[in-house]
Amino acid sequence: MRVGNHLRKSPQFIGFVSEPQQPCVPIVLHRRSYESIEDIGVNELVEWRPDSSMLVVATSGGHLLLYNLGVQTDQKGLYEQVDSPHANLRRDSAELFIKEVIPSLHLALDKEVGVEGGITSMVCIRDELMLATTRGHILRYRWDGSENRDYCLDLRRVPFCIDQQVSKAIPIVEANTYVVDIEYSPLVGGFAIVLNDGRAAFLTASSLRFDPNQVQGIWAQNIEDATCASVNHKYRLIAFGRKNSQGVVYCIDESTGGLEVSHHIVLSSKDYPGSPGSVLGIRWTPDGCAMAIAWANGGLSLWSTFGALLMCTLGWDYGLHVDLNNCNPLHVYSMEWSAEGYQLWMVRRQPDHDPGGESGSTIDTVVQLDFVKSALTVNPCEDRLFVNLGDNLMKVYHERPRDQLSTRFNSEDVFRDISSLSVTNTLVGSKQWIVVPIPSAYSGTNWPIRLANALVVLSSTAEDGEIEYTAIDSDGQNIAVAGRTGLAHYSLLTRKWKLFGNETQEKDFVVTGGLLWWRDYVVMGCYSIVENKDEIRIYPRDSRLDNAFMKVTRVPTQVLLLNMLRDRLITFCANGQVSVYSLSLQENHSQVEVTELQSVDISALCVHPACVVSVMLTALRTETGRHASKEVESIMLNVSGKLLMVQREQHRPINHHEDNYDDEYQSYTCSPPIVLASCVENVWVPRKSRREKPHLTEALWLFCGAHGMRVWLPLFPRDGDKSHSFMSKRIMLPFQLRIYPLAILFEDAILLGAENDTMLYTSDSNSPFSLPFCVLERTVLEEEATSKEPIPDALLPSVIEFIKEFPVYQQTVVQCARKTEIALWPYLFSAAGKPKDLFQECLAKKHLDTAASYLIILQNLEPSSISRQYATLLLDAALEQCKWDLSKDLVRFLRAIDPNDVESPRASFILPSKYGVSAQTPPVSPNEEDLSLVLGTMQVSRGRSFSTTTTPKVQQIEAGPNSVPAHHREVLRSNSGAGESSKSVPLRRKKSVPTGRTDT
Repeated sequence: MRVGNHLRKSPQFIGFVSEPQQPCVPIVLHRRSYESIEDIGVNELVEWRPDSSMLVVATSGGHLLLYNLGVQTDQKGLYEQVDSPHANLRRDSAELFIKEVIPSLHLALDKEVGVEGGITSMVCIRDELMLATTRGHILRYRWDGSENRDYCLDLRRVPFCIDQQVSKAIPIVEANTYVVDIEYSPLVGGFAIVLNDGRAAFLTASSLRFDPNQVQGIWAQNIEDATCASVNHKYRLIAFGRKNSQGVVYCIDESTGGLEVSHHIVLSSKDYPGSPGSVLGIRWTPDGCAMAIAWANGGLSLWSTFGALLMCTLGWDYGLHVDLNNCNPLHVYSMEWSAEGYQLWMVRRQPDHDPGGESGSTIDTVVQLDFVKSALTVNPCEDRLFVNLGDNLMKVYHERPRDQLSTRFNSEDVFRDISSLSVTNTLVGSKQWIVVPIPSAYSGTNWPIRLANALVVLSSTAEDGEIEYTAIDSDGQNIAVAGRTGLAHYSLLTRKWKLFGNETQEKDFVVTGGLLWWRDYVVMGCYSIVENKDEIRIYPRDSRLDNAFMKVTRVPTQVLLLNMLRDRLITFCANGQVSVYSLSLQENHSQVEVTELQSVDISALCVHPACVVSVMLTALRTETGRHASKEVESIMLNVSGKLLMVQREQHRPINHHEDNYDDEYQSYTCSPPIVLASCVENVWVPRKSRREKPHLTEALWLFCGAHGMRVWLPLFPRDGDKSHSFMSKRIMLPFQLRIYPLAILFEDAILLGAENDTMLYTSDSNSPFSLPFCVLERTVLEEEATSKEPIPDALLPSVIEFIKEFPVYQQTVVQCARKTEIALWPYLFSAAGKPKDLFQECLAKKHLDTAASYLIILQNLEPSSISRQYATLLLDAALEQCKWDLSKDLVRFLRAIDPNDVESPRASFILPSKYGVSAQTPPVSPNEEDLSLVLGTMQVSRGRSFSTTTTPKVQQIEAGPNSVPAHHREVLRSNSGAGESSKSVPLRRKKSVPTGRTDT
């Protein structure tokens, strides 16, 4: 699952599903024959070729199955949607169309290769496969099925030691020792392996060719019970799972080359007091910002890069009937992240409770868990939005000068200045998020939209899709998003999106290095597909999204990161160059001027450009040089978790006066880098110092995972004391957090973050899951039951069938009934089923509270003897389950029944003439049943009786165009605003053209 299409593997077949679709849809399936399974075994392992053109499957019998994967160009895309010729059956909106073309794939077996010894693990290294066998070998195979014997490894010939400085290394001499798990990372420079005896090591070599004569093993010290391994590429970390349910993460010691413990993965007693078993699997997210761990006894947890616990399913509420110690409902056997890290695909293994199945058999199911990512994972620009929920006040802090504020904010009652700080106070009615749906015209063809910058959470849903880059301006009024191609931006004031009017221009570039706002302009690093060049593009906010209004600056290689401080733009490119630009407006404010001030090569500070996590400019400095200006910003780099500061010095030309000093004559140099901290995940630096609060506005905030939060506060020396260095002028204050920090308000030292929480959706009548269904059902019920005209295409049966697919069906029906008039109940239960049957279903499922609600229905629709009988059954069940409060209520209910009403029959309701039934009386036929009814010899009903469990099969009449209210068919098909779901407002159907596109 390392490409856009997901791979599903089972012991008998492999298949592909299309990830860009929500929900995922199957594409192709290849099923092996039973003869092949008996001959070479079942499927166990699978690996992709780097170009996704092939995949290999390892079987339990020690064979490799090489498959070719290609696109069938002679066929159209799958799942082609054709609209109905009938107007009433056509799709109402363009969002209901799949805009993405799902290709038709061809999967065919290419070769079958036998391997000596059982295959325990395999990994792809460049264009070859590394196979670990039970004979202690690590074999090397090409994708054509041939073995590269010259580069195969034998563990008995590989020297092992504790670091690379030890002159004497000893190979493995124990018999029957082999590798059970192997992971490769080119950025770490080797393989992480786990042996069958519980030892763990790291295999490295002087070159990435891994010549057997150059390979050396480095032991992971103090670990003898390892079970699995995983490698983090960006942060250059190696994680090992252990049998004691813990994990340990190592990093490479640059001085000795050995493995040094970075942090431990340990569940505290508050998170889970017991032991969930040995670690079954570890998987890092593609961006290396989180790690998922699954245990053998069940359960899943999610940790940040340096060990902060983000989520643990062992603390979830699964209900009273679930024993987590003996049978965890989330027993993960295998897992893998999606290409963007928004979904975790898991294979859940559960025991088979089928009486006809074999003893001890299990059932494997595929589970997908969705996540919301922080904006700082890929687009680590500064956050500018702070939400104060204490006083129902939303504050937006920005540091732009008064003359740089947007022209639409000139009213004094909107902004007020506090020195150079502008604060916007907007009263909000309730404590809730502002949800901005992404228009389907953009997200339908530009999925995924990967992450959010600043304090805006956009989750990946079927309606919105996912966003690659999102940025919010300093005013908090404009949001820009970028997907697979192009971009779009939204105004919170006008509530409108701006898209490219020319869709070709939108498809011609890809945002690669981030997205941010500068004044009223959107700045991004992108790649031009048409010109095959990398660029920095700037689009104005107030103009149309069109290339005619953009500002383009060429860069030599791909932009990986960019950030902004005041009018300075800093970029980091794939060639290891950090460039600083000056942004300014021309005199007529018609164009943006971009001037490159300095370019610094930092390739010596990082192993690979992908290891640079973030780059930013800051006003924090060590000390000021003789000819340096205090206004020169320093460069802050996060390289694989190590925070580096590179101080820049600005030199004044000799023959230029200060008044004529301009950017054109500036000269910059850089001092040697200083390591400020390690194990750093996120960094927050102030944008500007304030004299009122110098300690807070000149503080450096660091989040270091399990090591907690660190704040570097300045210690200002007394007047005349200039002898202190940078480290001696600051003090570090560490403290622990229970939340994951996302933004910081420096002036008030307030952290804004997020934490994980879960809610159990049960069959309780108070479950919030049944509320929207109840509103939907009641709206349709009141609309149809009070209609004076026949309804040929009633919606209530369809709504009932839809709600039946959910476990809250019984309580939804009873909630709807108790909130409507009694006169409408016969019409409701004619489609929902008999109240007695629904009561018995609740009793069988032990939903006693819901069953008690049905007693009120039975008391009004059935004779008192029926109510008394069912109340007695419910009382017995309540006493058996020790529900004393419910038992007391039932006793009072039984005592309230009048004994004189038990034998008296209750008048029945007349079912309204709905579903298009003719109002005329059917002709009477003199049969035996009718005569018996007249004579009183038989208790039979008169005329045709309707079933209360299924939709009546009656002949419908041809209704004219005016026989049905025009708004009836629009009850479920109209999109209403918030708070209007319970109103029956006639709405006209609005047809949308799927390919329509406007530029608003």
